[in-house]
Amino acid sequence: MEYAISSESMKLSDNLTIKNGVSAIKLMDRVAHALFCSMNANKTDKIAIVCGSGNNGGDGYCLAIKLLNEGYNTQVYGKLPKTDSAKYYYDILIENFSNNFCDIDKMLNLSDFDIVVDCLLGIGIKGELSTEYIDYINIINTAKNIISCDIASGLHSDNGHKSLVAVKANKTLAIQSFKTGHFLADGKDMSGNLCKCDIGIEVVGDKYFIVDSEFVKNCFPQRTYNTHKGSFGRCGIIACSDNFVGSGKLALASSTAILGECAMRTGCGYSYLFVPDKMLPYMWGSVTHSCIFGQSELLNHKLDAVAFGMGVGDNAQLCEQVFDYPCPKVIDADAINFLAKHKKYLSKLSGSVLTPHPMEFSRLLNISVSEILQNPIPYAINFAKENNVVLLLKGATTIITDGVQTYLNITGNSGLAKGGSGDVLAGIIASLMSQKISPIKATISATFLMGKTCENLTESKTEYSILPIDIANSVGDTLSKIINGKI
Repeated sequence: MEYAISSESMKLSDNLTIKNGVSAIKLMDRVAHALFCSMNANKTDKIAIVCGSGNNGGDGYCLAIKLLNEGYNTQVYGKLPKTDSAKYYYDILIENFSNNFCDIDKMLNLSDFDIVVDCLLGIGIKGELSTEYIDYINIINTAKNIISCDIASGLHSDNGHKSLVAVKANKTLAIQSFKTGHFLADGKDMSGNLCKCDIGIEVVGDKYFIVDSEFVKNCFPQRTYNTHKGSFGRCGIIACSDNFVGSGKLALASSTAILGECAMRTGCGYSYLFVPDKMLPYMWGSVTHSCIFGQSELLNHKLDAVAFGMGVGDNAQLCEQVFDYPCPKVIDADAINFLAKHKKYLSKLSGSVLTPHPMEFSRLLNISVSEILQNPIPYAINFAKENNVVLLLKGATTIITDGVQTYLNITGNSGLAKGGSGDVLAGIIASLMSQKISPIKATISATFLMGKTCENLTESKTEYSILPIDIANSVGDTLSKIINGKI
């Protein structure tokens, strides 16, 4: 499974490799070779390379030498290097190809170039950019085809936030390992086609695994013939208040009947929906494959997992009853907001899954959303570890952690940004947990399934028009493709 790392881990890995005998000069040569091979350039192309003063710029100077030695039409815009290894290649360039070098401050519109290679800034940027670097990046963005070395300049390599501006790359070549900033926040939008090159650095430090279909496939045990519906678990959905009938119907659609509801489509043997007692008459006749009960009957049933919180409102009595119920739980939406006000109940949820978006997570931690988004992975890990839960922190890339191992789900698109998508997700997680799939694996698999289903739906719909019920209807097809090795 692929993984992403932090900038700190990358620096430690880089330094360890140098300590073990591979010079920084040699590593720059390897990066430049990888860039050279990934460019698909023709000798008729006009190529510009924009080099900063750090080691990222050194990669660019080395690339320029390779291109010029091979006869490519190459122009370099650069700054005087601050590191010895970058200056090594800068000096060679100036000695042999001085006519192909121009001070970066003289760089103007780059739209006439066929390829522009962004080697301006690397993974070390912190805070906001200076005015001069904002100007450089704006000029780079005039290009029609941009390749960024390691990470798009102006993009924070850990949290994925762009500065006031960032290079909008058509392609990014990640050096040795993906960085978390490639996937979080603005990372996907600014990185373009993301690929990776191995330059022989041994990676040390924490690794954040990128969920793939093979991992998800292996989370689903092979089924035997000698089974019955009780073999595959009883999934409960506890949703709705008297004021949220719509939410109740969506929770239903996300987790119960075969004709549109997807808990059974993702494998559970029984699906139960618990709604406010007085809502029951409105639900009769609209369900085909699930059992529907009033919430007052919850304790009369033995469930293997439950999803709880969608549209329940501020219902202390129901929250306390569900938190005490003896099975693994998925805690979502209003139930998370209740926990934020009554943190003493967290101790009752050991082994459960919490699925907040950043605002809900900020209420749990009692800090601002912006503070969370500056360091989302560490906050998620610490919370999961301290409370012995699985935390799913929603975003353009979803962070899933049990405090020991951390996973990034990069599937999906803006079609998921609709009210009710979280209900569908909670229902799928609970369905998988009811089948005795571990909370962490159930959460990873459900999130991947959701994202892939939304991606597949763009073959017949646009991201604008996808609805949560479309995902609920189609998730079974996605699961089939994963299990059969077609995704």
